[in-house]
Amino acid sequence: MRLLLAIFSIAFLALPISAEERDTLFVQQQYNLSVLEVISRRPLSQIGVMQSKVEPLVLHDNIALSLGDVLTYGSGIFVKEQGRGALSTVSFRGTAASHTRVDWNGLALNSPTLGFTDFSLIPSYFVDDATLLHGSSSVSQGSGGLGGAVVLSTDLSKLSDGHSLTYTQGIGSYKTFDEYLRYTYSGERWKSSTRLVAASSRNDFEYTNTNKWADITDDEGQIISSYHPRERNSNGAFRDFHLLQELSYQPAKAHRLGLSLWGTSSYRQLPLMSVDYGNPALRVNENKEQSIRGVLSHHFIGERWSLESRLGHSTSYISYDNGSRAVVDGAVTYFYQTRSLLHNTFVESKAQWFATPQLMLNGSAKVAFQQARTAGKVHATGDSDLSKGLLHKRVEGSLYLSAKYTPTDRLGISPALRFEVYGNRSTPLIPALFVDYLVYKPANLALVASISRNYHEPTLNDLYYIPGGNPNLLPEKGLTYDIGLTYAFGDKDWKVSGSINWFDSRVRDWIVWLPAGGSNSVWTPINYKNIHAYGIESALQTTYRFSNKAQVDLQANYSWTPSINEGPSIFQNDNSIGKQLVYVPLHSVSLITRGTYSSWRLAYKYAYYSERFTTTSNSPSRLSVVAPYHMHDISIEKLIATRLIDVSLKFAVKNLFNVDYQTVMGYPMPGRNFELFITLTPNIR
Repeated sequence: MRLLLAIFSIAFLALPISAEERDTLFVQQQYNLSVLEVISRRPLSQIGVMQSKVEPLVLHDNIALSLGDVLTYGSGIFVKEQGRGALSTVSFRGTAASHTRVDWNGLALNSPTLGFTDFSLIPSYFVDDATLLHGSSSVSQGSGGLGGAVVLSTDLSKLSDGHSLTYTQGIGSYKTFDEYLRYTYSGERWKSSTRLVAASSRNDFEYTNTNKWADITDDEGQIISSYHPRERNSNGAFRDFHLLQELSYQPAKAHRLGLSLWGTSSYRQLPLMSVDYGNPALRVNENKEQSIRGVLSHHFIGERWSLESRLGHSTSYISYDNGSRAVVDGAVTYFYQTRSLLHNTFVESKAQWFATPQLMLNGSAKVAFQQARTAGKVHATGDSDLSKGLLHKRVEGSLYLSAKYTPTDRLGISPALRFEVYGNRSTPLIPALFVDYLVYKPANLALVASISRNYHEPTLNDLYYIPGGNPNLLPEKGLTYDIGLTYAFGDKDWKVSGSINWFDSRVRDWIVWLPAGGSNSVWTPINYKNIHAYGIESALQTTYRFSNKAQVDLQANYSWTPSINEGPSIFQNDNSIGKQLVYVPLHSVSLITRGTYSSWRLAYKYAYYSERFTTTSNSPSRLSVVAPYHMHDISIEKLIATRLIDVSLKFAVKNLFNVDYQTVMGYPMPGRNFELFITLTPNIR
């Protein structure tokens, strides 16, 4: 902190640059106004693809944001989270989190045991490109993304020549500290980037517990009134550390070698639910995770064809402990403990060949080896021993072929075919067809359509979890079609672009966990016969530049996602038939608007999710419905540019209107809170 103050003081002692230079520098750095281009034609590689991108400015808004936070405001998909420092999952189009495929530089981030990805453990500052592939478009990455896929990558190609250094310190409510450091070097052949993120917080916010009542009594002990008490989230502390090291070497013009190494160490306390009457000071409920991921890549780009090869590996160690602390000596008695060691190794090659200017052929082959060793111990019964465990291995193979053809300037057609193997079981062929047609050239109005099959294999937990795993589960099978419109028009000072599309998906043998013989019995997964998910997705982006000093941007998303269990059911009198799936909102809205004037920047974010049911019967009772909520965040930023160093001061207010809300039943979210960020960028090139 002393070093930070010293550097900060030097910045103000340095000779400042002129106001005109400062304003131009800020606007160009933040918005890249020299690249206000209007899309003139969808590229050949994007024929029929339903995708959306998260803008780099949104990704790197501030270091306190995980990728889950970014997607809450920067997309129309559903982000379910339990607050900062706790689990955050993402799902498309009314599907489950396990139906969202997540890749980082080609490496699958989905847990081989649980099937989903915790987005709270992905710093947004570690991502340079985030692409959301909706519906059928996810088949290009692999099977399993019944709702869609999130494709993440890092990119050193845009680094400026020479050295650069950036340091950010964030200080916020609940004794929250965020730090970010990045050093880069870019030369003729070598490029290097080192990024570090450290975050910690007591996370001990107060909230109104609407699930409990406290009584007010008179002098005679008679209850005269009741109220919802104020309580403290006293078991929510976390400490996270992330390190990302990247190298790129270009031995020749057509070849590029790359290496990405990402290490994570995380400690998280898991707070009590709002319906828990235990003493939080005596509870031990914590999760630890250490992981390392690495990807080695080679890119070759020729005149008419390209080849990309990757070799990657990830190892994760995850522990969970639940127990009680003694009042006298503080000794811990554990109720339940688990340990997991997960490995994932893959090798992949992708090729593109431009046979003619109108025809591009694509092919890829991938082999992955997954291994999971899990152990648990229920101390009350001694059911298992942490020194022992279950070991599961699975080899996965995949082949993908596609062609992209534009017989006319307006029409594009792309058939695709995927084949995959999971252990000793292969999926049927997964075909897909993508089409787009340019309806109106001045507005780049294109009709986009696609149809595909898809498959999702049960996770290792679904099959083998003890107790309750079901080795007889069938894989989930889906058929999806999309049809929509995309558009983009404007001039050098303004731009409007967006999309609206209808999707319809039917999933057979949907996997859901239910009590096997009543509410108090062991939970086990079963297959629902038929789920019908359909709806509308829309997105709008606008930019207007008033002058070289002033600009306004708006990004908005809206999704309507009915997801209905249509049966038939294996249960008699199943009251879930015809009902919305649990934890799937019918409506979701997100909005980001930013304004820049001179060296000032103001940003406003808004998100809304409609009610979500927690029971398959869609019971309207208060304890079975997660109430809808509106969320508002705002921030203001000032750039101070000098000859020696650039300084950015940013003040952010989250939950501006101090709303009491939950995204997961029983887990409160923080009220209004604040954070101040100071960013230093020395001019050392």
